[in-house]
Amino acid sequence: MLTVEKIIGNAENNQTLKSMYQTMKRTGRLEIISIEREESERVRLRKKSDKGTDVVLLLPRGSHIGDGDVLFISPGKMIVAKRTPESVGIIKLHKNMESGELVKIATTIGHVIGNLHRPIKIDSDMITFPIQSVSELSLFEKLLTQLRGQIEISSNNIVFEPNMDSDVYESH
Repeated sequence: MLTVEKIIGNAENNQTLKSMYQTMKRTGRLEIISIEREESERVRLRKKSDKGTDVVLLLPRGSHIGDGDVLFISPGKMIVAKRTPESVGIIKLHKNMESGELVKIATTIGHVIGNLHRPIKIDSDMITFPIQSVSELSLFEKLLTQLRGQIEISSNNIVFEPNMDSDVYESH
């Protein structure tokens, strides 16, 4: 059993780790641990890699396991966390709204999603949040009926990373 006490870095954001990742992958020494979003906040976790390595994570309080995080590296292997894609709802705001209208729409959407205690990601004119199934979108369409014509609601299956720098994030 391998014990990991810190995240080394991210293979997508760090050029040195990215190069090592590519080399390890090419030479068959890369191992992947699949992490669900709900698991990504846990500081104590036991998982098996895709090649059978038993890994215990004993991370510092407040740690967050991101997609591409390097958990272990040696000449013989590199173990990287890969986040599992999940179903998300996406609310896209129509462009060219007056500020008063924008405040009304943003407040209404925030109220609806907040009442359902969903973490969110805000990116420009889109709000993304996890859903249990695509059929759940009809609930959001019903709850946001008064905004019809001002927003578009759709779904996707992605690695969801909520905004963690604001009070709107709540882990479940």
